[in-house]
Amino acid sequence: MTTRMDLTTFDPGSFDVALADIASSGGSTRTSFLRMDKTGCWNYGPDEIPVTGDDRVYVDPTSFARGWQCWADTNIPGVQPEMLGNEVASMFGPAPARPATLPPNGRSWDEMLGLLLVVNGEGLSYSTTSVGGLNAVAKLAELVRQQYRKDPKRFVPVVSLSSDSYRHKKYGKIYIPVFDVKAWVDDLPTTEPEPEPEPVASPKVVKATPKKVPAKAASKKA
Repeated sequence: MTTRMDLTTFDPGSFDVALADIASSGGSTRTSFLRMDKTGCWNYGPDEIPVTGDDRVYVDPTSFARGWQCWADTNIPGVQPEMLGNEVASMFGPAPARPATLPPNGRSWDEMLGLLLVVNGEGLSYSTTSVGGLNAVAKLAELVRQQYRKDPKRFVPVVSLSSDSYRHKKYGKIYIPVFDVKAWVDDLPTTEPEPEPEPVASPKVVKATPKKVPAKAASKKA
């Protein structure tokens, strides 16, 4: 993914060109990663922390990115699902060329769109190559463009994450992401870095000292 640039450097002219390229190329057809699973539910991070419709999700309007991704072909015996290639550039610059060489065991180079978000104080990265995902990100980008023209000081979208679905003849029920804009604000919230773990003190070993027997008690025993 791309790093965010200052909101004051936003160039609507470049944005117009980028959105036009997306439409013509079929787009309308370790920051932690934000994901939508096969049941249409959202989560992020290695612990798969759920994101509900009540969570305030802030989208960085300057982070929209496009490019190409290659995933492993899991139809090949022994091949695990993983990303084998990722050619990404900012939406505000020229689109990267589709790579000519396919990585070993790669499925194909597929068009991708992505963006950066902030959820519960944590910066997240989201990218997609599915038709439904491309449409959702392109639609959100178009809304950002329209809002910028209305109010260039408040064009950071606050969205809720949900999903829609359709019936595929071969694969059954397919879920697609939905970004529902709830508000527009003037800046992103501050992301909170992970707290440093507190050092664990080594337990002190207390040596037992022999109990002294009073002199009188010792003489009686004798």
